[in-house]
Amino acid sequence: MTTESAIKKGHPIFMGTLILFGIVLMSISAFLIDRYNSDDSFPAEGVSNTVKYLLFASLWTIVTAALYLAGFLAVPLGSGGVLLSVASHLVWVILSFCIWLAGAAAITAELGGGLSCRFADYTYCHHLNAVLGLTWIETVLVFLALIVIIVISVRSRSSSGPIAA
Repeated sequence: MTTESAIKKGHPIFMGTLILFGIVLMSISAFLIDRYNSDDSFPAEGVSNTVKYLLFASLWTIVTAALYLAGFLAVPLGSGGVLLSVASHLVWVILSFCIWLAGAAAITAELGGGLSCRFADYTYCHHLNAVLGLTWIETVLVFLALIVIIVISVRSRSSSGPIAA
């Protein structure tokens, strides 16, 4: 399988997966924010701020990944210009990785690595654990994309001179 055919098949699947997990995480985060705000019962201010940040991170991923996916599907491979180039993807993935890693570290620190809902006195404990797990899934997915894009850009650079889409 050539790199081009792997990209044609893998890009939509990967972006769709990012969007799907982003939608699930957005839904749970928005639910938690709504419920905790309605009865002012956030377990701690740090948890409140972190869940709100993760809502932003999931919205960031949903919107930007959808734009990249739409551009990728609408434009033939290699003719997307600067906006759909490998370099553009690399910048987006680095920024997204920083956003997700910060969120994953924050929620992990706030929840002490996870909650034992049998013993924790947290309202919506299972939801918070789901947010923690989904955040790490998004972080790992974006990290894997970073590795793939670096490999593609190095191969592209070594074989054809300038970085191409």
